[in-house]
Amino acid sequence: WGQKKPGFYSLSILYDAAERQRSAGYEALNGKKYAEGYVLLLRFTKFYDMVMASKPDKKTAEFRALQRQMFTVVDALEDVKARLYREWGAADEAAAAAAAAAAAQMGASTPSAPPPSGAAPPPGSETLDVGGWQVVVTDGHAVLPEGMTHLPGRWARGAA
Repeated sequence: WGQKKPGFYSLSILYDAAERQRSAGYEALNGKKYAEGYVLLLRFTKFYDMVMASKPDKKTAEFRALQRQMFTVVDALEDVKARLYREWGAADEAAAAAAAAAAAQMGASTPSAPPPSGAAPPPGSETLDVGGWQVVVTDGHAVLPEGMTHLPGRWARGAA
């Protein structure tokens, strides 16, 4: 869909496709399939972008309905995103801070050792073993090794 030039698809096809994605997204959310619903609603926003790139007549009922739907979809996406973060663990910064706090409280640290890159950790830091990864924690901030995008949920919640 997204690789065609603006105007390649007629607006009626784009409006229809956007509505199908929106409906399927809300159906998934109502069925408590939050990740699936999130993706479908994101696809709806892509169709909205495609409609906008096609320079539609902004006075038509279809366009005004699409625009109203976009506002409600963005609100729903924010809610679902927050729910998914709670389910799967927090964002990287919050997860790193929580892991550092949990490690400090639980004494789960090990003596400082070099991270996988071979560089020595900064003075006053500690290295934690998190599921086979070495995470360096300095002043409550974790430095994630290359290839690690976030801490596992149990570390982010401090239940390691």
